[in-house]
Amino acid sequence: MQELDAVPAATRSHALGDIPRRTARRLPDKVAIIDGDVTLTFAEFEHLVDRAAAALHDNGFRVGDRVAVLAHNCWQYAVLAFATARAGVVLVPINFMLTAEEIAYILGHSRATGFVVEADLVPTAESAMRAGGVVTTTAALVLPGQALPAG
Repeated sequence: MQELDAVPAATRSHALGDIPRRTARRLPDKVAIIDGDVTLTFAEFEHLVDRAAAALHDNGFRVGDRVAVLAHNCWQYAVLAFATARAGVVLVPINFMLTAEEIAYILGHSRATGFVVEADLVPTAESAMRAGGVVTTTAALVLPGQALPAG
């Protein structure tokens, strides 16, 4: 098998983070995601991905940083997955069915520098942090369509 040389995302013509942009150019008004009452076109999805990638960068996340995410399968998760790829940030998905101790272990061993949590799962994330989960965060990022929890 031939080994592929690692090429930075900025120089590749078909990087994962570019899929929403390329698709939005071809099919801007076509439905990209339906999640409950939320329907997003490819143009709307691309706009959200671009904003999320910029927010990651603006909040200090750089290429190679790791961002853990604790969320259900929702449209915001899709936005974050493409935004992290676009920003060169590594997504560390965490299964929402894990215990607080298991989540703490993942946070401690993944070297995540950020932790994005769906609003409904904040109590679980707080328990994981109390159980010894370590994350060095620089900002609270709110998923689109979510509110920042009190406190």
